[in-house]
Amino acid sequence: MKVLLVSSVALRTPPVSYGGLERVHYELARGLADLGHSVTLVASKESKAPPNVELIETVPSWDGFNPAQAQHYAKNDGIWREWNGQKWFARTWNGWRRHEEEAYLMYKDKIGSFDVIGDASWAKWSYTSKKDEIVGTCHSIKPYQSKPPREYAMLAGVSNGHARFLTRDLKTPVRAILNPVNVEEFHVVRQKTDRVLSLNRIMPQKGIHHFVRMAEQEKFKADVVGDDSTLVPDQGYVQTIKQKCANSGNIVYHGLVPDQKRRQMLEDAKCLVCFKDFGYEEIFGISAVEALSCGTPVIAARSWGFEDIIEEGKTGFICDSIEDVSKAVRKVVEGQVQLDANECRKGAERFSTKERSKAYARILEKVKKGCRW
Repeated sequence: MKVLLVSSVALRTPPVSYGGLERVHYELARGLADLGHSVTLVASKESKAPPNVELIETVPSWDGFNPAQAQHYAKNDGIWREWNGQKWFARTWNGWRRHEEEAYLMYKDKIGSFDVIGDASWAKWSYTSKKDEIVGTCHSIKPYQSKPPREYAMLAGVSNGHARFLTRDLKTPVRAILNPVNVEEFHVVRQKTDRVLSLNRIMPQKGIHHFVRMAEQEKFKADVVGDDSTLVPDQGYVQTIKQKCANSGNIVYHGLVPDQKRRQMLEDAKCLVCFKDFGYEEIFGISAVEALSCGTPVIAARSWGFEDIIEEGKTGFICDSIEDVSKAVRKVVEGQVQLDANECRKGAERFSTKERSKAYARILEKVKKGCRW
C-alpha cells in the first residue's frame, strides 16, 4: 500500500522537545514502513523521516522561524506576546490555515499518486483535493470551528471519548484511532523511589497548579517536568509554578529535560499524576502510556484519554475530584495498594507502535478498497 502521511508543520517531526501530534505521526510512519508499506511523510523543514520512509519537507515549523518569517506569518495571522523580555508568536486559527496552506501547495500535485492519505494536520488541506481515500485524525478537542472540512469526510479522534464528542459536535460519524507510543524505548523498573511525578506541558489546562497544591498539602516528594519554552503561551503561569515549587521545600521544578532524563524519571517515580483544569479534556495522554511502559502506575483526573489507557485498580486509578486523586496517590506512596509493574507494562503494550500501526494499516486498507464510515 502506498501511503502519504501528513504531519503538522507547527513543530518539526519528530519534535525537538514537546509535540504529541508530530511524535505520533513519526511513529505511524515508522510502524507502517516496518510492516512493508511504501510510506511518504509530509512535514516541516528540518524534520526527519524514519528509516525507509520518504520525506517531503515543506515550510519552516513555528519553532524554527527566523525573525523575518515570523513577521510574515504574524501579519493578520497571529499575536506577538512578551514576558520578561522574551518574545514569542501566538498562533490564531487563520494563522494555522495560512501556514498549512503554504505547505499543502508544495505537495498537492503528488496526492493522486498515493493509495490512501492519513492527514493529521490542523487544517487538513488535503480534503480540498479530489482524492476520496483520506483519513483525517483530529488532535485537538474541537477542530474546524464546528464544521467538517468536507461533507462525508472520514474523521477520527484519538480516544473513544474524543470520537464520541466529535461525532456529536461535528454531526458526522467519527471513529477512534488510538495513538502509537514508542514503548520499546522504556524499561520496567520495579524498585521505585518515593517521589511522585507530573509530566506535562506547563499550561493551566494541564492542571499543574492542582498537582503543586496537592504535593504541598500532603507533603509528597514531587517533581514537575514539562515544556516551559517560549512556545508555551502563558509564561506568567510558568513563573508562578516555578516560584511555588521553589517555596515549597518538597517539590522540585525541572522544566524541560533531555529525553534520557525524562525516561529515567518515569522509571524511578512511584507514580505519575495527571491533573486537568476545569472544562478541559485530555484527549489522549502519551506520558501516561510512557509511564506504564516503565511499570509506573498512573493516577489521573477523569478524562477521555485516560479512560482508554488506565485499567482501574490494575494499572492506576481514575479519579473524579482533586481529593480523590490525593487519596489515591497516598495509598500508592505508602504502599497501601500494590500495582504490579508487569501489568502496567502489559497495559502500555496495547499502544505500542507495532500494534497501533497494524490497526491503522487495517483501516487504511479498508479505505483503499472503498469502505467508508
